[in-house]
Amino acid sequence: MTLSNGSEIFTDLYLPALGSTPLSSYVPKDLLDARGRVLTTESTLRVTSKAGPLVYALGDITSFTMGGIPEIQSEVPVLASNMKRDLLAAHSGGLSSKPKGKDRIYEPERRELQVVPVGRGGGVGAAWGWRLPSWAVWLIKGRDYMVGQAPDNVYGKRELKEVKWQAEGQTA
Repeated sequence: MTLSNGSEIFTDLYLPALGSTPLSSYVPKDLLDARGRVLTTESTLRVTSKAGPLVYALGDITSFTMGGIPEIQSEVPVLASNMKRDLLAAHSGGLSSKPKGKDRIYEPERRELQVVPVGRGGGVGAAWGWRLPSWAVWLIKGRDYMVGQAPDNVYGKRELKEVKWQAEGQTA
């Protein structure tokens, strides 16, 4: 592998960890920040007022994101609640009508949470300021790399639970 300074390193494995680049080329430039991410109000997941009413964003394209599936999973119920309120208000009174009740507020988890399996029996990790022992990484993620959670994520079981709670007048 040749580095940017021209030196070479011989290695058996190279794992690029470059971060993500949002696919936002289709978004009008006045709705993007300097990093090419959509200017979004973090608390409600609405795109800035320049976009007009009923425009929302979540995930890696937003201006406030730290990225990752857990963050998106916690954004979905907030976006769905606020979108539902806005759409019901627009349906009954037009786009400029104010929804009844209060916005649901997104409260991001900003404490560190990283779990990386390495090999068959352990890994490295940190959670909320604490170093995780190798066996804990294996217990959390290393056994099946969280593949066991895939059906619940694909079929939206978490979101279905949220809809049921909202129907009962509760929040998660």
